[in-house]
Amino acid sequence: LEQNGIEVIVPEQKCCGLPQLAYGRTQDFHKNAGFNLKVLSQAVREGYQIVTACDSCALALKREYPHFLPTEEARVVAGRSFEICEYLLMLRYEGKLALDLKEVPLRVTHKTPCHAIAQGTQQAGLRLVDLVPGLTRVEIQDNCCGIGGTFGFKHESFDISMKIGERLFREIEKAEVDRVITTCPTCKMQIEQGTGIQTIHPLELLSTAYWVE
Repeated sequence: LEQNGIEVIVPEQKCCGLPQLAYGRTQDFHKNAGFNLKVLSQAVREGYQIVTACDSCALALKREYPHFLPTEEARVVAGRSFEICEYLLMLRYEGKLALDLKEVPLRVTHKTPCHAIAQGTQQAGLRLVDLVPGLTRVEIQDNCCGIGGTFGFKHESFDISMKIGERLFREIEKAEVDRVITTCPTCKMQIEQGTGIQTIHPLELLSTAYWVE
């Protein structure tokens, strides 16, 4: 963002609340969401747009907040919230994205997160990655990684989670890539655990392309 001349502020904030909502802890969800809406709606009124590098957080801001807290604050925040790759791609289409990118000679593949599909941003990370010269992107069968939010973190469901992800892990290993690209932090953890292959966000790749000597 700074490379593209965009002012960035990081106001005080809490977890988006989606994990709490998934476990039926609606009171905790409302508490976090209410705090975030107060802070973020003020930022929007001051002219800022909201970006997040997590698909699940973006989904919460865009969909869950207006649904569970149907207020003017929620509507304002939802209308100005973007997954970060979605936002940068918008700049690209407007001709405002810096494209002085250096070559990054890596072989990569991409894992599409379910929450990216849910909000229609699944192509954004791919399109950003494809701007980086020198990359070889390998297509694979995009199976579920098995993490399921916090499902794969639990002792009682860990083995099932890893078994669900097995097909994806083997697809990635067969592709013989240097890196896996995904916009989901929990997909990242699961893939690295299942394959041992470094998994990064598209922004990390874009940052490398901007700064590599």
